[in-house]
Amino acid sequence: MTRGIAIFVVVLAGCSGQASGSTAKPIPTPSPEPATPLTVPATAAVADADSVEVGGSSAPGATIDATWGTNSARVTVDASGNFAVRVTGLPEGSTTLILSAMVSGDRATTGHVDIERTISPAFYKQQAATIPYNQLIKDPASLAGRIVTYRAQVFQYGTNTTTSHMIIAVTDEGYGYWSDNIWLDVDPSAAQNVFQKSIIQVWGGVVGPYTYTTTQNGSLTIPEIDVKYVQLIQ
Repeated sequence: MTRGIAIFVVVLAGCSGQASGSTAKPIPTPSPEPATPLTVPATAAVADADSVEVGGSSAPGATIDATWGTNSARVTVDASGNFAVRVTGLPEGSTTLILSAMVSGDRATTGHVDIERTISPAFYKQQAATIPYNQLIKDPASLAGRIVTYRAQVFQYGTNTTTSHMIIAVTDEGYGYWSDNIWLDVDPSAAQNVFQKSIIQVWGGVVGPYTYTTTQNGSLTIPEIDVKYVQLIQ
């Protein structure tokens, strides 16, 4: 009796060693590092003082970098997730505070706060000094930005100066004679009742030297002040 020999043939599909119908596993893409949380107020306001404390929250231990104008500061978030930045040297008006929060390994998060500083008339006037005229005229450029006040007689105010400017004399020589002239930049609405020969008190910031043409077509250079407040005395 002849015995049969059974032959089994196994056909493998593909040349990659994978069974037919299988798919390759995708290569995982690393997820981006999480961003450090940061919460700050949109605005802040301060009256008179030239500094303000701005608070916020972030991840405990995060580093907060703050910049405003040409100034900067760095603080660390406390264990409760809070921080405060002391913003100093604020000028009058608007200043933008830019903050950046980061924990090592996280992406930084930035935010900003719009700070508005207002100055009351009383506070402004308290800052004013009367600089002797011989010192003021010697180098007014070096005194730019200084807040000053003078009692003076209006020497010229009208078509020759326009209503946005006037020339005052700040030294009372007696017998109705005044000397030592200063050029003023002034808001016409603040000087509606002011005329030539009026006696006034002014408060403003030194600009620097100013050269103007006289009524005789000559030229004179005198100190210039940007006036903020005018008070009519007589």
